[in-house]
Amino acid sequence: MSEQEKLELIHVYCDESSQCKDRYMVIGGIWIPATNVQGFDMDITNFRKEFGMTSELKWGKISKGKLNEYKKFIDIIFDYINKLYLLYRCVVVDMWQYDNQKYNKGDSELGFYKIYYQLLFQYYIKNYRYVIYPDDRQNSYKYRLETLTIILNRGIRKKYGIDFDPIRNIEPRKSHEVNLIQAVDVLTGAIAYKWNEKDLEECASPAKIEIANYIASKANMPTLAYSHTKYASPAFHIWYMDLTKSKKMGAKK
Repeated sequence: MSEQEKLELIHVYCDESSQCKDRYMVIGGIWIPATNVQGFDMDITNFRKEFGMTSELKWGKISKGKLNEYKKFIDIIFDYINKLYLLYRCVVVDMWQYDNQKYNKGDSELGFYKIYYQLLFQYYIKNYRYVIYPDDRQNSYKYRLETLTIILNRGIRKKYGIDFDPIRNIEPRKSHEVNLIQAVDVLTGAIAYKWNEKDLEECASPAKIEIANYIASKANMPTLAYSHTKYASPAFHIWYMDLTKSKKMGAKK
């Protein structure tokens, strides 16, 4: 067995929120040791049996009638976060700053995966191997994930001076089949909800407002509309990527 094969394997489960219609897009992920995945799935299986939550858990499904059930789901997630059994990270991007026409030849899909790259690259932790599981989506370029894997490995090797590819693969998964992608969906959806001030709209859902505030309280934050802040817990991090400071990422002038 090679030295890199001896390194602990980390699974990263990813999802995005507010990609098209809102000002702020959020891409989030859960970093979890492969050895902790089964335990999380068992806990969610027991939760589903106890509360009759058999269908997919999603931010968009949160309602007054399921408020307590979603709070229990969040309690389980934060039990793992507080024990450092998993980490949640996300990147928030102001799409009003993002100039796909100028920097990505009008290819918004390429621009999207450049942001994905930044999330995975900036939150890379050395001395681990990774398999990344994004929520499955239709891409116009069928080799998009293979290209992302190659470029991500290349960037990490250069930055950290390592001689192997730490990203083994990027494998899309159907969200309704993966509890951890559903967990990312709920957390990321809540963050996008607050950043886009959906809670201030006249038709705002009281249940979603309560859940967003509940997540903030579990993360010891006054609100989810914060970035790189002293309020964030060590294992729950929100990064606002200021594109005005990055010509490479395509900030509008």
